[in-house]
Amino acid sequence: MSKYLPIEPHGPVDFAVPRIMPSTSYSAAPMEPEDEEVLKIIRSLGNMSAPTDTAADSYTPLASFGPRCTRCGNPCGNDVYYHGPLPFHKKHFVCKRCGGPLHVPITINNDVYCQNCARMVKPKAPICHQCNGQLTDKPVIVAGKCFCEEHFTCAKCGQVLQQNNFVQRSGKFYCPNHAPESPKSVCCVCKLQVEGQNIVRNGLVFHPECFVCTGCRQNLAHVPYSFIRNKPYCLSCADKAQNMIKNKRLSSFMV
Repeated sequence: MSKYLPIEPHGPVDFAVPRIMPSTSYSAAPMEPEDEEVLKIIRSLGNMSAPTDTAADSYTPLASFGPRCTRCGNPCGNDVYYHGPLPFHKKHFVCKRCGGPLHVPITINNDVYCQNCARMVKPKAPICHQCNGQLTDKPVIVAGKCFCEEHFTCAKCGQVLQQNNFVQRSGKFYCPNHAPESPKSVCCVCKLQVEGQNIVRNGLVFHPECFVCTGCRQNLAHVPYSFIRNKPYCLSCADKAQNMIKNKRLSSFMV
């Protein structure tokens, strides 16, 4: 006989499987006018998702080294073009205003413009460099400086200068009759006088043959480069120099 007695239920227990109610169709409530307008907008947009088989190819990875592009601000990597001291991605070296090619680029406000657009661009600080007053209707823009037309004068005799007939020396402007002799430039590498062609980068003057990488000595006239501690390097040696700076061993690399 079992040790435990069964517990009697307090009421009848129905073990029958519950009946399943037949399915009925769901009748949605009528849409509000606002909902119908939203639905029309969604349908008009169509499928806006990008195709998955081409999405990965439609993006170009950004470089993580090299000078930053003057136009977009991203590192140029090996795709760099220099206009004076300004670096650009090659595809970004176009007129800032119209996007056209730059046959004769003109630099204003640290950016480049074509000849037509340059006439319509004013410096960010629209004051006369000579009188510090508001500019006249026809300002003269020379070497990044802006003048009232009547204030663009010779630093020696004071006569008004023509935009196509003046001489610049040490940041000052002269008429051809009173311009001082040009100072002799000295190459920052060999310390010899520079005559004829020269390269000016970072405020330094080089003979074309002296503008070489501080590390491997290859000529940098037509290859991407970077300045580290006021010394020019090709991009490969620039990476090594940066690592040596971290390890405090750059002096052994600057031969």
